[in-house]
Amino acid sequence: MIDEKELLIRALRGDCDAFGELVKQNQNAVYFTALKLTGNPADAEDAASETFLTAFKNIRKFEGRARFLTWLYRICFNTVYRGKRKRRIIVSRNIVEEDDNGRPVEIADMKYEPYDKIASNERACMVRKALAKLSGKLREILLLKELEGLNYEEIAKTLRISKGTVMSRLYRARQQIRKILEKEGIKGIF
Repeated sequence: MIDEKELLIRALRGDCDAFGELVKQNQNAVYFTALKLTGNPADAEDAASETFLTAFKNIRKFEGRARFLTWLYRICFNTVYRGKRKRRIIVSRNIVEEDDNGRPVEIADMKYEPYDKIASNERACMVRKALAKLSGKLREILLLKELEGLNYEEIAKTLRISKGTVMSRLYRARQQIRKILEKEGIKGIF
């Protein structure tokens, strides 16, 4: 596997195969970010495709100050929110299970009793509903930190805001979602 820096150098020179390899390396992360934002697999596929098309058209604008995936996240967020404004997409509250590679799957999990599985699904559904109640800015901060695992600097670069703004929004997001969940009887998640 060729390292990302080499692929970026080649892609910046117009090597389509190198850009294709970058797509392969990042497609799952971009797709699942879009899925978490849209809640709909078809819309997520469209957003991921549009993200990579936009990245391909604008690869010369990539300055290398952030990771390539961070740049893709920013494009993905813009694509999804632009699409939501156009179509007024309502965030779905579907529960999507993922395998170790981040692909959606249906899982028959035998290690839980049926009651535990139902309680777990209900809890996940309540968390998704609570996330949907947050403003877009707070929801995206929480998704990038908690679900994507980005650090403060990466989030700041992705959203083009200061690290201090990231920290304050993340604090507000956690406070708000905690209050929403506590009203539903769920404690200790955020």
